[in-house]
Amino acid sequence: KNVATLKVTFYVLLFGLSLFLVRVDFGQSLHVVDKWYLWGNLIALAIFPTAISFLCTTQAVQYIGSTPTAILGALEPVTAVFFGVTIFGESLTPRLCCGI
Repeated sequence: KNVATLKVTFYVLLFGLSLFLVRVDFGQSLHVVDKWYLWGNLIALAIFPTAISFLCTTQAVQYIGSTPTAILGALEPVTAVFFGVTIFGESLTPRLCCGI
């Protein structure tokens, strides 16, 4: 709880980057996008669902502890199904329930 949020987030992302580089053979099997608008999509995916999510999770661990944060994180699929069914009109199928 005494480690700064940004420092923990940096090390988590650095560890993830190292695993990613091993997975793509250190860049040998990595394809660079050739369209300019795809770079915007990649940057948005890097910032919003990844970096901001890690920052919020680390901050939550500092505020409420690791166990409540893990419980809330485990409830994320339930929340996604709830909003998908109620707001976006998706059908609640047995397959979807098994995926929760």
